Amino acid sequence: MTENEPPIFTRSFVSVTIINFLVFFSFQMIFPTLPLYVHKLGGSDSVIGFVMGIFTVTSLLTRPFAGLALDKLGRCKVFMFGLSVLCLSAFSYSFAAAISVIVAIRLLHGIGWGISGTSNATIAEALLPKKRFAEGIGYFALSNSLSMAVAPASGLYIAAHFGFGKMFLFSGFLVTAALVLSAFVKYPPYRPQKAAAKHQSLYDLQALGPTFLLFCTSATFSSIASFLPLFAAQRGVAHIGWFFTVYAVAIFFSRLMTGKLVDRKGYAVALVPGLAGLIAALLLVSQAETLPMFLVPAFIYGLGFGACQMTLQTMVVKNVPSERLGAANATFFSGMDLGNGLGALTLGTLAEIIGYSGMFMAAAGLVVGALGIYVFHLRKNPAYVS
Repeated sequence: MTENEPPIFTRSFVSVTIINFLVFFSFQMIFPTLPLYVHKLGGSDSVIGFVMGIFTVTSLLTRPFAGLALDKLGRCKVFMFGLSVLCLSAFSYSFAAAISVIVAIRLLHGIGWGISGTSNATIAEALLPKKRFAEGIGYFALSNSLSMAVAPASGLYIAAHFGFGKMFLFSGFLVTAALVLSAFVKYPPYRPQKAAAKHQSLYDLQALGPTFLLFCTSATFSSIASFLPLFAAQRGVAHIGWFFTVYAVAIFFSRLMTGKLVDRKGYAVALVPGLAGLIAALLLVSQAETLPMFLVPAFIYGLGFGACQMTLQTMVVKNVPSERLGAANATFFSGMDLGNGLGALTLGTLAEIIGYSGMFMAAAGLVVGALGIYVFHLRKNPAYVS
């Protein structure tokens, strides 16, 4: 950092980044182990799918109201309430002995996730200097990548060696630590404009364009997360889990490097190559027949996805007024939730008709459409240029 550059790593920014890491670590420990627990309780594949999907529904429904609360009530109270709900839900899994109880907990978990996730991003963004905004978002997002690289394997290991109950308790303690840390954050000054409060809506209309692009990219990731292991097994490829490891490494480096590039050169220099990388990676996946043929697109996809997600987030929130930052984040992350939910459902149905290879090519076509919308439409809007 030079003398003319405002600092990014203030104590409060580091604190909310650590909180984000702890919350994502807890979530990503639960995500791969909960299906195994539901199966142990006698749940079928369709029941497992319902249990996992109901979380997305409540998270999606909660986010816009969380954004409105952040803009009207302030940051601290809403954030700590969301973390408290996450604590309660994480601990509750360890006492659930029936699938019906788990469904109820998933509903609660989705509410907490929607509130805390929207709040954490809003607070982190409010702490960043505008001149280094994209760079700061990139550092903040690294906490997601780090947890993604370690948490799933940690959750499976704890569940296998110490039982599901201990694993759920450990995930609850992680969120408890996040809640305690949130009490010591020095939240940025916030004074909502009461005159505009009457006209505030749940969604930020200016954010809809980038949010649609995020929806498209998230839908492709949900197709990979849901169906790549099945596709690899169909092709006789073992150890496909390495795909996600390579992806996590690539997205880590992508988020580390893209922020400074966006701050200095504008959005297009990262977004256009990022979307092109997603297209290339999905087409390569559709034709892969060996493990190395899967790992090459894994790296390309991670670079592209990291660049796209971080650039789109910066595009949405960099110039939004402080009193609408919560609504902008709620709109943006709703696109991610909707893409994750509808992507697996729609592309999975398509896979039954044209096969997995055809499905991944169709996913690439979805990104081609997103690229066209940005280049020929959104890029003409000054707010989406730099």
